[in-house]
Amino acid sequence: MLTREGYGAINGAMGAPAMASKAAAPVLGALVWRAFGSYDALVICALVGAVVVAACFWAAALTARSG
Repeated sequence: MLTREGYGAINGAMGAPAMASKAAAPVLGALVWRAFGSYDALVICALVGAVVVAACFWAAALTARSG
């Protein structure tokens, strides 16, 4: 399933979204701070993001068990 030739391509494809989000985070954080004038909005965004990630993980776990 995973060959020596395909390892780099698969690893790169899996890592690209994480690298893109790490690169965009400072810019998006600055835009949110500028729009709302404080870091409270960033904390709320982080909490909402954490809840979304937890819900997606929970849904994936339930899907894997039933399927």
